[in-house]
Amino acid sequence: PSVLGGSAGSAIDWFTHGFSRYFLVYPEWSVPFTEFLRPGVNGILRLDQILFGNHYALYFLLLYAGQFLMVWIVVMMARDMGVRGRWLLPLALLLTFEPAFFSDAIVILSGQFDVWCGLFTVAAFFFLSRKRYALALLLLTLAIFTKEAALYAPIAAALTVAYGTRRKVLAGTMLLPLVGWLAVRKFVFISSGLAKGNYGLHFMSIKGLLASTIKGMALWPSGLLGYQVEHISPFNSSMHPMSTPI
Repeated sequence: PSVLGGSAGSAIDWFTHGFSRYFLVYPEWSVPFTEFLRPGVNGILRLDQILFGNHYALYFLLLYAGQFLMVWIVVMMARDMGVRGRWLLPLALLLTFEPAFFSDAIVILSGQFDVWCGLFTVAAFFFLSRKRYALALLLLTLAIFTKEAALYAPIAAALTVAYGTRRKVLAGTMLLPLVGWLAVRKFVFISSGLAKGNYGLHFMSIKGLLASTIKGMALWPSGLLGYQVEHISPFNSSMHPMSTPI
């Protein structure tokens, strides 16, 4: 299907053209490139292709697995924080109403980035709390390369480590995924300029990046309040160019 055209058969294109060629409903009217990097989305869909081939309905199994893992990790975090056992099941049920679980991802394969980005971010915090810093670093990298909304996460992780351990060098290493993302964005990613305004630069502008970072810091490590924050200026979803009706 055209959705897999985003990778063009090469993992290199995941970093050079990023989240592009996914929305060519009318090729003669649509610009094939976007300003979003998101190689993680391409990687997840490539894994779907390897596992399930042409059985496209099965591609959603990874989404369901990601949702389950997110609930499981948050419940384990709650247990570690001293939440009593009888509250864990109600908490798990509450988490199943996470707004990201009911996004376009339930019908659009290329829209699964919110769940995976959230999973990687929450899992990174979980492993930070258990002092598994290498795993946390890996998950932070996966998060920001899946969706740029997670760019706050390395900063939040660095502050968390600095506060919890007083180890400045260790805290600084949590920023490496952000440095890597910025380097790829600047020196590897080439879709910038090709999009010609398609899907806009909301999250790539300084104002948009600061707004996204402040929002993310406020929600660290969980995104349960994301739905409410989206309706508070300056985070209102109507600011996002993709929310504008065609």
